[in-house]
Amino acid sequence: MPASIRIGLIGLGTIARTHVDALRALAEDGVAVEIAGYVGRSDAAAALGIAGRPSTLPGLLGRPDLDLIADASPSSAHAEHAVAALAAGKGVVVEKPLATTAADARRILDAAGPRSFGSVFAQRRFEPQHRWLHEHLTAGRLGEPVAASVTLPWWRDDAYFAAAPWRGRAPEGGVLLNQGIHSIDLLLWLLGDAVDAVGFGAARHRPGDADDTAAGAIRFAGGALASVLATTGTPPGSPATLTLHTTTGTASFRQAETVAWTFPDVPPPPTPTTAGMGASDPRAIGHSGHVDQWRDIVAALAEGREPAVTLRDGLRAVAVCEALTAGSPLDSVPPRILG
Repeated sequence: MPASIRIGLIGLGTIARTHVDALRALAEDGVAVEIAGYVGRSDAAAALGIAGRPSTLPGLLGRPDLDLIADASPSSAHAEHAVAALAAGKGVVVEKPLATTAADARRILDAAGPRSFGSVFAQRRFEPQHRWLHEHLTAGRLGEPVAASVTLPWWRDDAYFAAAPWRGRAPEGGVLLNQGIHSIDLLLWLLGDAVDAVGFGAARHRPGDADDTAAGAIRFAGGALASVLATTGTPPGSPATLTLHTTTGTASFRQAETVAWTFPDVPPPPTPTTAGMGASDPRAIGHSGHVDQWRDIVAALAEGREPAVTLRDGLRAVAVCEALTAGSPLDSVPPRILG
């Protein structure tokens, strides 16, 4: 492994700034990492503080001095870029979602060889309250999971959609793939593999192809059940929530705030010193979670281990999002439910 991990960046939009800021923070903290190439407009790169001339995608993938390709492009291009990068022998780091369909996410996994390196961004796992919950749950200190719920009552105005038209197109612009996937990932991380999911999506705020509201339920291999509600159509936007009920107590978070913790033998998580919230503005999310995940990615690459969030994790989250918006015909509902 070289003295400094060199990254090629694809995409220079809103989320790219978050990644650039996170990598810059790591470098300032003494981590040997740098953005050494990019695909995109040179003026957009300059606005992000990235020097040098742009590359084409084949040119970037053909550079022997790059260790990782980071993809911050629109979601519909993720599968194409990741498959090409893996075929070129590069490690890949993909902004969520890994792909816009489970079939495309599977193509990425199929393209990865036994020595390939890959990760997808799921930075909410790195928030202190979630890490605390996961640590004690997996250690068996909180009992067995019974049920969970996540809500994402957010707001995105017309300017948000106008700035990037893909945000209004299905499937990439749907509320689950674009916003709610972080909550889905947390459920999978805490409760394990999902074995069934059913739900519905609707365009309630902005008529069009992409769902801005979705609701559903998930059944997990361990027996736990979870409910999901996500929308970007409820001004002014409220914090995301996660509640977990187990056989010994309840944990409930409102974004980073702990609003309930009833486990008698385990103290609640420490109060976080920083917390970003994107309930009404994605730029307000901050980059602290990205810093922590990039730190893990860089360390994993240097140590020759898997990152904390793998490509398979990305596939699982996309598959659940897809199932939750599939719906089901009314005539399949048992008559006793219809009345």
